[in-house]
Amino acid sequence: MPVDFERNIGSLIRSAITTQPITSVRDKNNNVLGFVETTVIESKQGVVVPVINWSNRDVKDAVMEIKMDMKGKNLSLASGKPVKKINTLPGKIEIVFDIEIADAIIIR
Repeated sequence: MPVDFERNIGSLIRSAITTQPITSVRDKNNNVLGFVETTVIESKQGVVVPVINWSNRDVKDAVMEIKMDMKGKNLSLASGKPVKKINTLPGKIEIVFDIEIADAIIIR
């Protein structure tokens, strides 16, 4: 599976998106990680955010911002690995964790 794309192709693809994303993933230097794919799946029982790393290397200390109210909710990784840091702000949360190939954020 090809994973080593031209670095600027992610900007081209993102330019077609006209709505504000619910999630964003950056590295510890605040650079957008366009090769990390997320989606938000909501249900009555909670929310799951699959996180797929399309690059050919692990991502250490990825910073994901999720724009949703987290008051009274718990967050964990489906892999059971630890979330390194959780920063709750009004209307959003930032979490720091490592991404190998894939994981999922579980919010209940």
